[in-house]
Amino acid sequence: MPTPKTILDKIWDAHLVQSSDCAIPLVYIDYQLLTETAGPQAFERLRSAGLDIWRPDRTIATVDRNVSAKAAKTPEVEKLIQSLVDNCREKCIGCFGIGNVNQGTVYVVAPEQGIVQPGMTIASGVGHASTCGALGALALEINTKESECVLAAQSLPMVKPKLMEVRVDGALPPGSSAKDLAMAVVSKAFELSQEDEFLDEYVIEYTGEAIRSLNMTGRLTLCNLTSYTGALAAIIAPDELTFKYLKGRPHCPLLGREFDAAVTKWKSFRSDDGCAYDKTIQIDASEIKPTASWEIVPGCNAAIDGVVPDPNSIPDEYERRTAQDSLEFMGFKPGQAITDIAVDCVFIGSDAGGRLGDLRAAAKVVKGYKCSPNVTAVVSPGSGIVKMKAEAAGLDKIFLDAGFRWGEPGSVNIEPEDAPANGVCASTASDFQTGSSIRTCHVSPAMAAVAAITGKFTDIRNWEYR
Repeated sequence: MPTPKTILDKIWDAHLVQSSDCAIPLVYIDYQLLTETAGPQAFERLRSAGLDIWRPDRTIATVDRNVSAKAAKTPEVEKLIQSLVDNCREKCIGCFGIGNVNQGTVYVVAPEQGIVQPGMTIASGVGHASTCGALGALALEINTKESECVLAAQSLPMVKPKLMEVRVDGALPPGSSAKDLAMAVVSKAFELSQEDEFLDEYVIEYTGEAIRSLNMTGRLTLCNLTSYTGALAAIIAPDELTFKYLKGRPHCPLLGREFDAAVTKWKSFRSDDGCAYDKTIQIDASEIKPTASWEIVPGCNAAIDGVVPDPNSIPDEYERRTAQDSLEFMGFKPGQAITDIAVDCVFIGSDAGGRLGDLRAAAKVVKGYKCSPNVTAVVSPGSGIVKMKAEAAGLDKIFLDAGFRWGEPGSVNIEPEDAPANGVCASTASDFQTGSSIRTCHVSPAMAAVAAITGKFTDIRNWEYR
């Protein structure tokens, strides 16, 4: 009887170019994702080495981070964008530049276009590649040298990772979201690190009733935030929701028999019953509450009805000092109620808050209200497609009527003048930065929206929708 395999085993075996007996196995990469921050350097390294791109049809690029933020409109950034566009044109690589309706943050664009499919291997030089695992793909974050390798040989030398099962049973309570679940997972990883158990050799597979109940927006958010655990990647086995999401997307197989054949193949990429994981942890979804981070990383968080922790309660000296430094930077006090923290700006967008489902959730909160006069609030759709669909649904009008600014698609930051020095920003973005003086707190789209109205962190469970 065959030994039961995990989803990682199956993807690994299907992409192994060089035997696992070698010191470092060679794995085929189905697609590489490039942006203006990661692509130009890889092209230059390739050119200096006298190498060419082997599979330009297996590389996709998009202008991601520097669309409308004034702070990013520098000659250096403009040069990076133009370099990406020029290199892609020269090498016949598909590139979604500024003005293209498909342009946006790379981890909104790649799933939206159907580029990411179950059983694939994906490589990207941009953080949060784990996002793509929501569609059943093994997606890896790589450095510039590795990007050069993938461009030249469409393969990557790597040691096979271990696989950790994160089983999430039960159901998320009303008011709790995938973002809150993700922050609970990151907190769990932080607890493991305090016991000298680090996840940098692991891929995380999410299983359980709560995972199956998440919509695709939720799954993408969960996998996106997994990068903060230190794990190499995250993955969710494909199911009917996955196939429905992919059907009809530009880079997917055509409808009819070709699509049916693809679905049959995709269904095989799941962990077999009785397979062995290297490690398993369990989380009860029913215990997840709406959450806000009290630091710029989502792992340092507390439930909305909780308080800022006291660093003196942390036994480890290094962790205690780190927490003390964090609170000093953030300007928060031990024991301070999370709902007593005032916000100066709100950002809803990017790859963990800029999908259509995210904007709908936020607009539902905002409808019929006005932003606090003390808050600057910005919404940035994750892609041109999301922006177009949101405007067709009238979401832009809801936000504009409430006093939000409706931004351009991509990983767009709050402008420096939008918040005072040392201001607190409630943000959905997984990589949100506006400058060293801005104090960012991670929240879900709904929690960010309610903070924009009330001017402080507010329990979304008690919100009166209009």
